[in-house]
Amino acid sequence: MTEDQEIIDSDPAPERITAGPTLDSERIDSLDILRGFALLGILIMNIQSFSMPSVAYFFPEYFGALDGLNGLVWHLGHVFVELKFQTMFCIMFGAGIVLMSEHRDASGKPVLSVHYRRMSLLLAVGLIHAYLIWYGDILTLYAICGMFVVWCRKWQPRTLAIVGSILILVGSVFFALLAIGANYSEEVADGMRQGIASTEDGLQDEVEAYLGTWIDHLPFRAIEAAGIHFFVFPFMFFWRLCGLMCIGMALYKWKILSAKRSPKFYLITVIIGGAIGIPLSHLSAISIIQHESDPAYVLGLGSLKSYYTSLPMAAMWIS
Repeated sequence: MTEDQEIIDSDPAPERITAGPTLDSERIDSLDILRGFALLGILIMNIQSFSMPSVAYFFPEYFGALDGLNGLVWHLGHVFVELKFQTMFCIMFGAGIVLMSEHRDASGKPVLSVHYRRMSLLLAVGLIHAYLIWYGDILTLYAICGMFVVWCRKWQPRTLAIVGSILILVGSVFFALLAIGANYSEEVADGMRQGIASTEDGLQDEVEAYLGTWIDHLPFRAIEAAGIHFFVFPFMFFWRLCGLMCIGMALYKWKILSAKRSPKFYLITVIIGGAIGIPLSHLSAISIIQHESDPAYVLGLGSLKSYYTSLPMAAMWIS
């Protein structure tokens, strides 16, 4: 055996690059707990979509009166849950991107190839879920946003927070335009009402379809999913979700999500977030009832209120 051969034989085998789950020793308990907590909160709102026609999620009075226990359950859900836990989970998604990239960067392993492989798989699962199982799937949207925000992972937390806030603001512009249009133009308001009225006319057909076979409700599910993917997502959700993911990256880098701040810090955040979010969310619910779920109000100013009250409430729940 030659000297060169001995050197080759003595070299250790190259480390195999894997894309498996994060090891137990690398996990952060608070992140896992927050993810689970957020998922359970999201379930509370998704139950409405599972059990009622799609229009009833935003216009609850279109599928039964909001009195007695029904009204109480809807009111509590609107105040404490709607958009709040989705906001939380999106923040955790952004934090997870940084956590994954830090571990791989520290060990000299590639980040982008693994990340895009994961997002592609998530996208495929999301599309199957949305069009074949349930139209309200969120995985598709997270996968697309995740492909964009990964490029921000190395930014300073202050920059992430500023950019995230701007993106969230951009995402609210569409609701603001609807609110202004409905307020100053009766034609715009009537158009919003007629659009929902046409959906309401097919409400019984949707109920009957979902009580039938899988193939019976496939058209309804596909139309709803396509509407989310090609209209709601690009105009509203894309900006908001990307912004929240950037905020999550910043909060992770500030060590807020890893529970490393003082108990006083979290207590103050709970108090401030609740003091701002709970009263405003309560007033938002009251205003929707007062307007009798009028689409001209709910789709504009009503949605705008929910959009922003979810932010201090999410901070409260996280803390």
